[in-house]
Amino acid sequence: MKRKFTKILGIGLVVVLLFSLATIPALATISGLSLTLSSTTISNSPTTYTLTFNAGVALADGQTITVTFPTGANIASVAGVTVEATAGIGGTGSSGAPIAAASAVPVGQVLTITTGGGTGIGAGSIVQVVVPAVANPGTVGTYTLTVATATETTAVSATFATVAPTISPLPGIVKFYNTSGVPMGQFTGGTAIAQAIAASLTGYTIEVGPGTYTENPTISTTSGSGGTTSAGVILKATGTAAETIIIGNITISAATVTIDGFTIAGNMIIGTTGDKATIKNCIFTKTGTGTTAETLITYGNTTASGTGTITANTIDTSLGAVQDTGILVNQLGLTISNNTFVVDGATVAASDSAINVAATAGTTTITGNTISGASGIGVTVSGAGSTSTITSNTLSNLNVALNITAVATVTVQTNTIDACGLAVSATLTTGQAAIQVAGATALSITNNTITNCPNDIIEVDANADLVNMMFNNMSGNTLGVDNNDGVNTVNATHNWWGAATGPATGANAGLVSATGALGTTATGTFNLGLTTLTAATTQKVDVAIVTSGGAATTAAIIGVANYSANPGAATPYPAISGGFFDVYVGTPGAAADVATIKFYGAVTADTVAYVYSTLQGQWAQCTSQGVNTTGGYVWVKTGLTITPAIGDLAGTAFALVTIPASATLAIPTNLAPEVGATDIPLSPTFAWSAVTGAAGYYFQMADNANFVAPLVKLDGDLGRLIVTAYHYVPELEYSTAYYWRVKSVSGTVGAGDLVESAWVSGVIITMDEPEEPLPPVVIEQQPAAPAPIIEPIVEVITPAATPITPAWIYAIIAVGAVMIIAVIVLIVRTRRVA
Repeated sequence: MKRKFTKILGIGLVVVLLFSLATIPALATISGLSLTLSSTTISNSPTTYTLTFNAGVALADGQTITVTFPTGANIASVAGVTVEATAGIGGTGSSGAPIAAASAVPVGQVLTITTGGGTGIGAGSIVQVVVPAVANPGTVGTYTLTVATATETTAVSATFATVAPTISPLPGIVKFYNTSGVPMGQFTGGTAIAQAIAASLTGYTIEVGPGTYTENPTISTTSGSGGTTSAGVILKATGTAAETIIIGNITISAATVTIDGFTIAGNMIIGTTGDKATIKNCIFTKTGTGTTAETLITYGNTTASGTGTITANTIDTSLGAVQDTGILVNQLGLTISNNTFVVDGATVAASDSAINVAATAGTTTITGNTISGASGIGVTVSGAGSTSTITSNTLSNLNVALNITAVATVTVQTNTIDACGLAVSATLTTGQAAIQVAGATALSITNNTITNCPNDIIEVDANADLVNMMFNNMSGNTLGVDNNDGVNTVNATHNWWGAATGPATGANAGLVSATGALGTTATGTFNLGLTTLTAATTQKVDVAIVTSGGAATTAAIIGVANYSANPGAATPYPAISGGFFDVYVGTPGAAADVATIKFYGAVTADTVAYVYSTLQGQWAQCTSQGVNTTGGYVWVKTGLTITPAIGDLAGTAFALVTIPASATLAIPTNLAPEVGATDIPLSPTFAWSAVTGAAGYYFQMADNANFVAPLVKLDGDLGRLIVTAYHYVPELEYSTAYYWRVKSVSGTVGAGDLVESAWVSGVIITMDEPEEPLPPVVIEQQPAAPAPIIEPIVEVITPAATPITPAWIYAIIAVGAVMIIAVIVLIVRTRRVA
């Protein structure tokens, strides 16, 4: 019994083992299928399909591999079908040793390949099947292909997508018209454009139809019919730039030529006589594989009579890891505007440059362009003696946005420079910066937004002087200004660094002046070494600097700006629209102590100017100011002892506010003494009526009507009067006119809420000087006179004493009376006798 059980157990184990061996192939599957096509374009042309997979189970010679193609695919031929495999378990194949396909039989979309070669495919080997002649499905879409083997019947799949073919247009029809718009002829074929140019005269228009033109057109002074000039020729596409393609180089050596609306896979050369050429609405790309450095547009005009224009084009130099240039400016004036540049720097040593100003004279204006890439250089100025104006461009993700390498005059305004300074070009050996300045230059950088730069904002090499940066938004950058010139200071005053406190400690290196940091972003302008700055139409500010005697004098730099928002604490009253300003006067002349500033806006009679004190963190009313409603401005004067002084204009914010009617104060009334009063005591007392809402009174007294150097000046937060009278203790001069005035005030200068009434004035005249009394008469006594005689004399000079008549006077009177009586008697007796 035991022996029988053992026999049964042994037979069972053998059956289980055989069953296991039989089922292993069925459980294993193909893995890691990948598929590549030599072309994914829908086409009847043969396409090579290359399939690679991992064989999970060995495949002996004579066994099959089944490839099922998607519906619509056409197995055009089985010739050249190959199978290769690496060595695996149970196989003897090796990488690179083909295993011949004994046969390949297509049935519809199914291709059955029978292996041969006597080597077999081992388990775990990598198998590659190449089918060289398959036509892709005729419809654009995504398709699935599957693979299975005789030993791995569960198929594995891979997908691929097809695309429509790109059909290049053939050369189209080229027509040309005279200056009256009359058609003069047409051409077609590979040289149609050149033929039309040769047949055209001055001012003709050549219209190029959609198509691809492989030729090198030349427009010169002798290219027209019969060798006449082709100046003023307009060469334009009638279709889009994408469908009107010139493969080749274009040369312009005639004046006022226009090229409009092409894709140009080649280079354009504007020669020395290409005066006033206009290139617009074109797409410029490199030719070939891009392995050769190219300059897509070369501007070489030497005629000073006009300015060329390159506008609204797309210029792409990103093909190939070589150093290309979008536009090379070799000679006189050129305007480059509203173009889109794509540049790269596949290697540090081969950074493209969108624009290179190599001219040694003339002015190049670069405005409204967009320059971007994964690296590369935006604008290079390499021509000594040239003038470049770079305004309102957007430059992003570049190694260097601006590269100034020559002794040139460069103005950089209102640009946006973002995430630049990524890497240093091989031609720039001093560092990584968004703006690189090498050599001596006159560089002005104003009103730009320079943000998110991972390295220096600007790096200045030795001997690079006259670098001024003002009114820029330079927030969000890792570093600041790096000045390697040990002699000249970079003027980086009046910029917004992302905080009202200015640049972070350590952001700037070398000789850098960053004083007068803006409280927020602002747009501004400045000039150098002048007496005035007129910016009423742009920044709504004018500034004039004079000496105390009124003579104009210069300042090293005058800058003004208009803030986009309040740069400081809240103003005591609402600011008018656009009413925040900034004024900077750097090192005015030694004799300068007065600046007259005009702030323009929608001012009224109630508009008042305030100045901001960064020390106190509040606004204070300007001391000397007035409103010109006709001119539309508030004027403010600085002085030595008033607010603000000219020395305070080193990053000073101003605001125009309108004081509401509810915040006004009445002037004092009931003045005493009355206006024009005379005979006023030398120590007078002045009085006036109280004003409702007044917290105090300002009082002044002077010996002149203009109150120059007043004798009494009581104002400010501490000097004001809180009573309605003032007594002048020292004595004034007799018979002299004195002027006095008083105003009511509320609030304080310190709190920035000072409200003042107008002055009310009076004049007085002091009393006359009184006459002094006569001194008493003194009669000296005679020493020898007797005492009795002295007493009568004393009585005579006493006003109350009565004088005594002498006796001889009475005797004379008596004699006279006797004589009168005697005369009367004689007269009477004489009449009787008669």
